[in-house]
Amino acid sequence: MKLVTAPSKTSQIADYLRAGIRKGTIAPGSRMSSIRELSDRFGASKRIIGCALELLEKERLIRREHGRGVFVETPSAEDCIEVYMLLWNTREETNNYIDEVIKMTYPPILPVGFNFTVRTTVAKPGDFSGLDGELSRIKNTAGIQCVMAGTQLFGQEQIEKLKTLPCPVIFFGDSALGSLDNVHFNQITGDNKLVGRMCAEYLHRDGQREITLFTLSRNCYFYKLFCEGVEEVCHEHNIDLALYELPEGVHNLEKSTCAEVYRDMVDAAVTAGHLSRPLISNAMKFDSFLPELNRFFRLESSIPLIRAQFSADRYGCFFDAAFDAIHTLVVDKQETGKRRINADFIIEDVARKQKILVSDSNFKVLHG
Repeated sequence: MKLVTAPSKTSQIADYLRAGIRKGTIAPGSRMSSIRELSDRFGASKRIIGCALELLEKERLIRREHGRGVFVETPSAEDCIEVYMLLWNTREETNNYIDEVIKMTYPPILPVGFNFTVRTTVAKPGDFSGLDGELSRIKNTAGIQCVMAGTQLFGQEQIEKLKTLPCPVIFFGDSALGSLDNVHFNQITGDNKLVGRMCAEYLHRDGQREITLFTLSRNCYFYKLFCEGVEEVCHEHNIDLALYELPEGVHNLEKSTCAEVYRDMVDAAVTAGHLSRPLISNAMKFDSFLPELNRFFRLESSIPLIRAQFSADRYGCFFDAAFDAIHTLVVDKQETGKRRINADFIIEDVARKQKILVSDSNFKVLHG
């Protein structure tokens, strides 16, 4: 029998106040509510409130001033956790995931108590000859307490190398090479299969019975997961699915050659009668994809053309998990393992000029 221990009321109250302080909703230097007010607010005894405040005081998040009350500490530069974010060769990203994740490194998303150094690199696909130099750079950068690295292009060898750093490392996102279940490392990632499922489910609820999916190569693990999610929903609801897959490495080709590959794919869909269906784009490069669709006036149609987009202001649970993991690794000195976060995202319907928020399997049209 597995026993589950619920957190104590003291821990729950401390966690709530701690989160408010880290996010800045309880401002640095501000006076906190009195113990009596907190007791009434949380429905807890004054003793429990006092114990929760004692935990925060030990973490140097608050200070008590006799006769004046409890105040939120204003962290000095020495109190901030120094994080080094390594983005390895992200120039070929075809969605906005990295652009949005990087917003966690500066206000308003960056909470009190953290400071980031961001390093981006450029390399040929599969070329990790410069990784040892990057590791040396990190080791020689004074004060780094944690490294946060994008997993997308890394395999087991690269992850194991990063784990040799003298500070803890947390990876974000899935690896293109697979789930890497046999490798132990700290990871925060979203749920690409769920994103694919919700895109197909949106079209199903819209009454669509046929779907065409354009995707980058399913040899890439996170694109494969997305496709599996779409396929599952189509199977469950007897939706006819036509799938068109670009070859691996197409975006590393010359621009003109890449455009030809896109043209051949769209022409094949037209010949098969699949372009007039609702379309799902999985990481298509729109500056190559949309011109080919426009040859057949596809964007002038009201038939859906959707893609998943990420938005930092809707990605709160992912950022909270990342900051909590960094704090756990650095302050508590505990491993966090792998966590898959079900974060909100946006479905953009390019043809109908709509944006739909997907939250907890619900859809809400955004206005403005």
